[in-house]
Amino acid sequence: MTFKGTTRNGAAALAAAAGILGAGAADAATRIDFSLLNGAAEIAGGSFTYDDSVSGILDYADLTSFSYAIGTGAAYDLAFVTSGGFFSQYYYFGFDTVSQAFVPGALAGGFYQAILTAIKSSGDSGFYAGSSSYITNEYKDYATNQRGTFTTIEISASQVAGGVPEPAAWALMIVGFAGAGAALRRRRISAPA
Repeated sequence: MTFKGTTRNGAAALAAAAGILGAGAADAATRIDFSLLNGAAEIAGGSFTYDDSVSGILDYADLTSFSYAIGTGAAYDLAFVTSGGFFSQYYYFGFDTVSQAFVPGALAGGFYQAILTAIKSSGDSGFYAGSSSYITNEYKDYATNQRGTFTTIEISASQVAGGVPEPAAWALMIVGFAGAGAALRRRRISAPA
């Protein structure tokens, strides 16, 4: 059997797939687990993930996942912190990917130095962790009014694989199916009846 033109077309398809694959495989992500401790006792904690292609000071928009809970209070996730309706002066997340540390940001005219906060404008849900002019290292859950102070923040980082397949992987799979389909179709056409 001969397949006229398939070598040239197949080479072109393979070159196109290789060009698409040149975009690179999915970047890995970094997961940060953090705990607010009062002495040895964990009083609040959570985790977040960001793509390794992002560097510098992160904010909520840079995260691919987020979770945070204060003791037995409410649990917050990425859907909550990206849902809108927050006090603009009480919405902050700062994490430095280089030093792997939270970076305080000035809120409410500098009265507060938050490391992470998202308080709904209704004031009935959200959280705050940071320092104010009166209290150093405080936390609060606005849904339960649970509050207190912490002495340290424990942070651990780990690498995780990217969760979404790259377009290049999809392209290679589609080119492979197209090539197999073309070969089968040509085989049926050139087979004697």
